[in-house]
Amino acid sequence: MPAAEPHLLPAWRLVRLLRAGELSPVEVTTHFLDRIERLDGDLHCFVTVDREGALADARALERRGAGPLYGLPVAVKDQYLTRGLRTTGGSALYRDRVPDEDAACVERIRAAGGIVLGKTNTPEFGLHWRTLNRVAPETRNPWDTGRSPGGSSGGSAAAVAAGLAPLALGSDCAGSIRLPAAFCGVTGILPGNGLVPRHGGLGGSLRFTGIGPIARGVRDAALLLEVLAGYDPRDPTGRRDAAFRWPRRRGVRDLRVAWWSPGVEAGGDARVVAAVRAAAARIAEAGAHFDDPGLVLGDEECQAAFSRMTYADRYALQGRELLADPGTAAELTPLVRQRFEAGGRVTGAEYAEALAVRFRAVQRLADAFDRYDVLAGPTVGFTAVAPPAGDWTWRPAGITDHTYLANFAGVPAVSVPCGLVDGLPVAVQLMARTEATAVRAAAALEDLLVTRTSRPSAPGAPALR
Repeated sequence: MPAAEPHLLPAWRLVRLLRAGELSPVEVTTHFLDRIERLDGDLHCFVTVDREGALADARALERRGAGPLYGLPVAVKDQYLTRGLRTTGGSALYRDRVPDEDAACVERIRAAGGIVLGKTNTPEFGLHWRTLNRVAPETRNPWDTGRSPGGSSGGSAAAVAAGLAPLALGSDCAGSIRLPAAFCGVTGILPGNGLVPRHGGLGGSLRFTGIGPIARGVRDAALLLEVLAGYDPRDPTGRRDAAFRWPRRRGVRDLRVAWWSPGVEAGGDARVVAAVRAAAARIAEAGAHFDDPGLVLGDEECQAAFSRMTYADRYALQGRELLADPGTAAELTPLVRQRFEAGGRVTGAEYAEALAVRFRAVQRLADAFDRYDVLAGPTVGFTAVAPPAGDWTWRPAGITDHTYLANFAGVPAVSVPCGLVDGLPVAVQLMARTEATAVRAAAALEDLLVTRTSRPSAPGAPALR
């Protein structure tokens, strides 16, 4: 085994050691399974751990393995189907469901030599900002177990932050990859619409949900995104030219980066916003042009239109059927029931009006990208919060002010940890027209930042060492 234990190594380095035979898939998988067994009782990152299946897959890889993820353990959000392994979607309705197929994203992880450790916690159908449901205990933030890791990919983000998995799969409809990544001090990527196939999920918005990686660094996240990207005919929104590769061009001297505002009275902490802005501006040290042109993107009308469309979308795809049976409806968590009911009240005229608002928002964003290559801002304007006990519908003001717009417009965005405020992680979000540009800017900024925020260090948090 190398001097550093596997959970302290980046995923790209782990896979090199695995391919070179310096580590074995069984050795690495056992290491992470043992960490889950030792630490997850306090964090509740996982709903289901597949120790037997993961080790069997690891042994099989040692006999005849290959692929870009060769021997790398991956945590999969419990919203995506896993053949022979319980998939609940965070819902008591599916508490005991064991599917007989993999979601498209899981198929690709396995085909690339990745090993599924188990299923990470998610709120019901990914419809809450915190990782709370009636299937498993609420996930806790490794930096401070009295705070939430966010949602809906909170189990995946907390697992990566605590060193329980080197890579994790998440999904994102208004920030559900990027918000937990920010709160947990790890990296998350929302791919642009149509890059990663969405076949095989429990819940989500056909128009706005993206599936993407969560990892401890940009290069690790890009490694998983390369595997996930590509056309699948089972996804009606898929792009036939969908592909992603780690950018060969690493310099950013040609990039124009702009700071932007969401155009609403954002809830947040001025210290967080100032810290993120200062971190984002450091990209100029790598040669990029950084500007603060007073750019405003989105507003309250835009947010309302997004909510109306995504609620109606979820109602049509899933909510209508579940609400039709009073017994089934009673099993839904309060916020999910509220949002399904709200979606059922959206009229055709209201949906058409929201589409018009979306068109204008997309055009404003396109105009901004004509002037700038990358748009930077806080992923979220405050650090991880402690939610009130017993209230399943409370939501922090302004939590998705900076994140929903990328989903609304269908463009990629990367959340990169960029420092600490009061000992808790904060993050910058970078939006671009293409994944390659967003990732290139994120990698350059990551290289410049001295503070590495992917190791929880708060009192009482599980140490990575």
